[in-house]
Amino acid sequence: MIQNKESEKEKIVVYLADLVHNYIGKGPFMFPINIGYVKSYLLEHFKDKLEIKLFKYPDRLMKEIEKKQPHFIGLSNYAWNEDLDFQLLKYIKKKYPEIITVMGGPNIHIRPDLILEYLRKQPNLDFYVIHKGEPGFFNLLNSYIEKNKDIKRMKESAIKDVAFYDEEKNQVLRGE
Repeated sequence: MIQNKESEKEKIVVYLADLVHNYIGKGPFMFPINIGYVKSYLLEHFKDKLEIKLFKYPDRLMKEIEKKQPHFIGLSNYAWNEDLDFQLLKYIKKKYPEIITVMGGPNIHIRPDLILEYLRKQPNLDFYVIHKGEPGFFNLLNSYIEKNKDIKRMKESAIKDVAFYDEEKNQVLRGE
């Protein structure tokens, strides 16, 4: 029994969410296959090193965060949920600044100057997965493991398929 608790402590906890507003009516509550693909890919490569949970509704995600804080929160970013994501990131970073926040999805420009402008305006966002979520999040977790779970060390160099804002240098580091 103790061994199970030990191995559970060692796992990297990741919450992935494709959020929708659920306070009124019946909206676009499709099954979050996008984050399901990311979860499947990560579990295939990291096996038992991860604990991943999927969320569609903000209230359920927030209740789970209250019970057990993850190492990472990854949010899908679309035009219809971007503001919801930003409000959640603001809440998370205020209450749990150690949680690494990640977004990914098509709602970001491909031009470097516009990526810089976008990320500069998001102080509560640590990383943005560019292009396909599966390899980008994989590379992000690899960096986390290789850099001994130290976000400052992670941000010392570019991570393939991931972008982040370096405030000191006022630039985006982006791994191609």
